[in-house]
Amino acid sequence: MRSHTNPRNWKQKLNENRALIRAAAVILVIIAAAVLFVGKENNDTISIQKAGESGAVQKAGAETPKIVERQTVLYIDMEGEVKRPGVYEMKPGARIFEAVRKAGGLTGKADTRTINQAEKVTDGQLIVIPRKGQGEEGTNPAESGRRSSAGTGTTEGSTGGTSAQGLININTASEADLQKIPGVGPVTAGKIIAYRTQNGRFQRKEELKNVSGIGEKTFGKMESMITL
Repeated sequence: MRSHTNPRNWKQKLNENRALIRAAAVILVIIAAAVLFVGKENNDTISIQKAGESGAVQKAGAETPKIVERQTVLYIDMEGEVKRPGVYEMKPGARIFEAVRKAGGLTGKADTRTINQAEKVTDGQLIVIPRKGQGEEGTNPAESGRRSSAGTGTTEGSTGGTSAQGLININTASEADLQKIPGVGPVTAGKIIAYRTQNGRFQRKEELKNVSGIGEKTFGKMESMITL
């Protein structure tokens, strides 16, 4: 004999299966929502941490003190009555007497009465030590920005080095006047004054060629513009 399933039992089982499916679906939805919520919370936490770290870095950067570069070396030009004239490297705050010492000391002909050897040197300064009997009273050849033309009675800024004919007297001209000569700039003018201080007055125009940097060609441009 064939067995027949009771329709009521079949419907009951179907309803039970549907209930299980619904419960499983609800559980899956809850799990998915929980995962999304936790993931979003973690992302927010990471974003806050990164923002906090960035702010801390910016704040630290703002509080970092600025580094100010300071000059650690000075260069001066020692000329005149020193044993080893030339350019020397000095430390900031160094004094003229230290520069003199670096240049081998003073010669026996040096006149230091008008020089303040306790004065601080400056970068690019030309220091000329005059010879006895050549320094003008009341001037300081070592003073920065002002150089005495020893033995000539003129200082930088005067016009005593220009003749009535417009020629430049190389024995009395100031540094500013010497720069009016073709081919003569501040450096060469300083060398002419230093040579004049150390060796006395020029006796001939051609003696200018003994000054470092003045050759035959440069002298040719200068000759018609100078006098003694």
